[in-house]
Amino acid sequence: MLELNSVGLWLIFPLLSLALYLPPSCLLASTESWEPRARAAFEAGQLEVAQRLAEEALTDPATVGAAHELLGRIALQKRRSEEAVSHFQAASAKGRLSQEVEKDWATALLNLGKYREACELMENSLSRDSSQVDLRYRLAGSYLAQGKYQEAWPHLEEAYRRGLRHAGVLLQLARTRFAVGQDDRAAELLESVSQETSSPDLLWEIGKLLFERLLYPQALFPLRKAWEQKPGSYEVGMYLALSHYLIKQYGESERVLAAIQAGPTPPLDYCILLGSVYARLGRWEQAQRELEKAIRQSPDRADGYLNLGLFYLERGDSKRSMEMLEKGSKVMVKGTKLLYSMRDRDSCDGLAPPQASNNQDSARGEFYGKLARALQHTEQRSSALGVYLLALSVDNSAAAAYAGIGHICWELDSPVVARSFLQRGLELHPNNPDLHFSLGLLFQSLGQIDESIKHYRKAIELQEPNAPALHWTQLGTAQLAGSKQMEIDAEGSFRRALERDPGFAQAHYELGKLYFQRKDFERAEQSFENAVRYDPLLLRAYYQYGLMCIRHGKSEKGRALLDTFNRKRALHASNEQGMSLSSPVSSPVFP
Repeated sequence: MLELNSVGLWLIFPLLSLALYLPPSCLLASTESWEPRARAAFEAGQLEVAQRLAEEALTDPATVGAAHELLGRIALQKRRSEEAVSHFQAASAKGRLSQEVEKDWATALLNLGKYREACELMENSLSRDSSQVDLRYRLAGSYLAQGKYQEAWPHLEEAYRRGLRHAGVLLQLARTRFAVGQDDRAAELLESVSQETSSPDLLWEIGKLLFERLLYPQALFPLRKAWEQKPGSYEVGMYLALSHYLIKQYGESERVLAAIQAGPTPPLDYCILLGSVYARLGRWEQAQRELEKAIRQSPDRADGYLNLGLFYLERGDSKRSMEMLEKGSKVMVKGTKLLYSMRDRDSCDGLAPPQASNNQDSARGEFYGKLARALQHTEQRSSALGVYLLALSVDNSAAAAYAGIGHICWELDSPVVARSFLQRGLELHPNNPDLHFSLGLLFQSLGQIDESIKHYRKAIELQEPNAPALHWTQLGTAQLAGSKQMEIDAEGSFRRALERDPGFAQAHYELGKLYFQRKDFERAEQSFENAVRYDPLLLRAYYQYGLMCIRHGKSEKGRALLDTFNRKRALHASNEQGMSLSSPVSSPVFP
């Protein structure tokens, strides 16, 4: 027996030795055999089978990383994002951080609203492999969801450069260029796409985007192309008709409205726009019928009453105008649309402020004053002027009305009338800062610098320590127009404006001009750079900035800035004669 056992031991020992010296790949073969089966199950949609295999692999240190990776993907498929993130973190800790893992991990974080962490993860992945165009586009979208246009912009530009040209990229890139002040390049992109595409949906989106940016003439081409492919479309037709209306192409607007398939009971917006177009064409009876129809169809909406009120005001029926406007005020909500625009006035000739103070209904006067300011903000001066006069008819001590009329008449080059309203307002309200500021503007435009400085200072004094940056800046411009000794005072005024509002572009611009004049090129460059950064539409800042760079020996940069100035000026020049709306399809929007 002893010999037999010895032989048995000698036979067994080589087998044990062989096992001890097998290469590692052979040892791992059995432990890794789960992964292909689990992945196949996952791809086939057999999530429970894949999950069971992966959970079994968690017990082996050699496969725990791969198991967490697959479990994370399974959890993501089951919409368990929190669980997925936990598994992806564990997989990463075990060295399993592939592009596939990073993309899924980022998706889970985005599902949880954890944009910052997701963006960091995608940025890290792109730093290792910048060719991931789809990931770059997703990263840009994540930044846009947070309102971070500056961060999204370079990624969208790079995705576009690398050939990603679907509609989502094009529209997001254009929106982002607008947001970062590259409005000329945004418009060029949209124009190029409009020329090439035949998709009516994309053309409509392009037209809407240009409309929203107040580029009404530029919106016409894509909207016309979309209209040709979808004739009668209410959505496309309304944007096209309104674009024509806002640049005073009333005949074209009427033709589009006539072709819109508005149905037997046209919507409220359609009736108001058609009535407004008829009025501008001088077809007063038809205009009145459409605006009255709007009220009958939507008696609980303020839109019809307010637009009809402006119609009556233009027709000289103040009593019915106030009746409609005040009815509208009772049902006014956010988003109320005021499209009707009265005929432009050339001057304020014939206007004079009331001398007696016998009407003092302050509540009604305040309502009309607020409505007039909203109209004035959208550059509907004639409508605003008429409503300010209504304010004075019910409260002839209304300070806002005197200030508003004075400012509008100054803009209409009627300085005598402007001065009469402003001075009458100050007789009633000697401590009203808006009246002093408006009178300062008037005196400065007339070259009466000392008087303008006096009123600017009074306006500031009455509001300190919260005087607006605009008032300080305007004081500085008047000081610069005065004696040479006031240059230091002007610089101080501009700096006070920036203390009040560090992002006030006009103050940066005025400082840049002052430093440029002194040949202090470095500080001038910094100020001009801030001006165009804070207000990309401050066109004269690009011009002065470009001249300064050329004078300072930076010719290439200077020429680029002057080229930007010319492109932006050409882009916005065509809008100067039209109405300026602050939001799409509604002007103004009331709180």
